[in-house]
Amino acid sequence: MPPKAQPKKRTAPAPTLRLLTRAKNATTHPGLVDLSEDSDPEKSKLKTQKKAAKEKAKAVTKKKEANLPEMKKMPQYLQ
Repeated sequence: MPPKAQPKKRTAPAPTLRLLTRAKNATTHPGLVDLSEDSDPEKSKLKTQKKAAKEKAKAVTKKKEANLPEMKKMPQYLQ
């Protein structure tokens, strides 16, 4: 008699992120939970990216403000 084919294992779908967070919070000791802003690497990465974008925008604004007097003189040169 030939061996029977083994049935495929049914895999459960991955738990949602919310459930994972709840499970993680439930297993950690309240005294050991890191509440600092940098505890989540994704959030800290996003913060640094936002900070860099804001600084770049400020630099562009300063540069434009510095060129404003020159830009006001341009119509006089063009006439």
